[in-house]
Amino acid sequence: MSMFVFAGALQFAAIAMLTSPVGLGALVLTTLLVNLRHVLYAVPLIDHLPLRRLSRAYVVAALTDENYSVLTTLPASERPRLATRISLCNHAYWILGTGLGVVLGGQAGGWIPNLDLALPALFTILAIEQYLARRRWMPVLIGLVSVLLAITWFPGYELICALAVGLVVLLACAVAAPPVSSNEEVEN
Repeated sequence: MSMFVFAGALQFAAIAMLTSPVGLGALVLTTLLVNLRHVLYAVPLIDHLPLRRLSRAYVVAALTDENYSVLTTLPASERPRLATRISLCNHAYWILGTGLGVVLGGQAGGWIPNLDLALPALFTILAIEQYLARRRWMPVLIGLVSVLLAITWFPGYELICALAVGLVVLLACAVAAPPVSSNEEVEN
């Protein structure tokens, strides 16, 4: 599955859905909702993707949280040149990690203390790197408020509700904000 589904959250959701009696409609809707953020990732990178169609299509298809974070910390002029290589490396690491998990997964928990903190630590590091690259507090603040609202108002549905609230607020901010010229983006 890691070769064709380069989306960790969707893989976890797919396993649960494929092992229970879930209809095709639920599978498609879940896939759409879980991966909707990838569409938003592509928007700021559209002008900085590789020119060759195959490379461009692959980079968009492989646009995960990690790829987005790495690509947006690069200077805009370097993105088209490095996007395919970075995406291929991340995808290769993903497949290799899945293979190692299959072979060694049962024992890895005993070898690596606090392994359950690895994923939250990864996303914390990615968020810090994004902030350091852009020096913008608004996305961080929107994310934190979205999570707090979801935890308070929607227990049991925190993730999807936090994503929905954050998405709506970010889209509203994007619509309300004046367009950024390409010179301003390079300077940022």
